[in-house]
Amino acid sequence: LRKIDSMDFMPMATLVDRRLWPESHTALASRLFPLIDDFCARLLQASSLDFWRGGGYQHLVLEFGVGNFGAVGGRYLYSKLGIFVPDEDFLRRASGHVPRIGRMMADTYVADGADFLRQRVVTYAEFEFRSPDLREPLRGSCCHENGRTCASSWIAPVRPPLCPYADRGTCSEFRMLASFCDAIAQADPQGTSSASGRAEISGFVRALVSGPCCVSCVGAFAQFRR
Repeated sequence: LRKIDSMDFMPMATLVDRRLWPESHTALASRLFPLIDDFCARLLQASSLDFWRGGGYQHLVLEFGVGNFGAVGGRYLYSKLGIFVPDEDFLRRASGHVPRIGRMMADTYVADGADFLRQRVVTYAEFEFRSPDLREPLRGSCCHENGRTCASSWIAPVRPPLCPYADRGTCSEFRMLASFCDAIAQADPQGTSSASGRAEISGFVRALVSGPCCVSCVGAFAQFRR
């Protein structure tokens, strides 16, 4: 605790997720949450289309030096953005599609002569989208896993500060949200062609992710909601 004031964002978020002594957890959370409040305030003040497409969010991420807010910090940040934990009935259904909550390992692969072990992240979601031009709502469920990068015309990923070569277009959450954007655009091309038309689209997404969302996917959810 003597070093808490000099601790970086990500180690602090990691420690808050651990089962520490209550006084240690409280002290770390009281330091972490104001930093998240500051990050969220900056995000909400500047989240225009130019902010996302012009590198504003990437600059914010690099300035704060954060790649992941952890489970506790991530839930706190999402609550500030108006994104809340789904109901228990959904979580029970979702648990049948997500193998486990926590770190999972998948296949190995070779890149530039080096062997890598891919960490597996699974996202299960249930969704419904409505717009004035849709005769019937788009609704259903889906399961996405991190894999090949997904190029999207609607939302943009960012690179984390400590992994300059990381491609967050591969994340399961990003792939899910990009697929939703494409499905809505295909079903309602006129409604998605203008900002006023997109503002008429409503609905919900309930999602369970097997691990804490990275800072890029936090931004993807914020973009999707707008």
